[in-house]
Amino acid sequence: MQGNKPGDPAEMLRFGPTDFAAIARSFGVKGLRVEQPGAIGPALREALAADGPVVVDVVTNIDTRAPEPWLPGDGA
Repeated sequence: MQGNKPGDPAEMLRFGPTDFAAIARSFGVKGLRVEQPGAIGPALREALAADGPVVVDVVTNIDTRAPEPWLPGDGA
């Protein structure tokens, strides 16, 4: 998980505030940044209509976790 490096995995796996869409544009790739939930659909439609590669950077809350997966036999 950490490549045998000492330290807290949570600290090693987090990026700072990075605009990946801007990085894509600096390489000549179309980059779209989504900061509001209502903008996801239009951004995806624009990306799918593009003639080349597109980076869609969707900003989320890093501390929000997906629900725990359900497995048969969990008793839930």
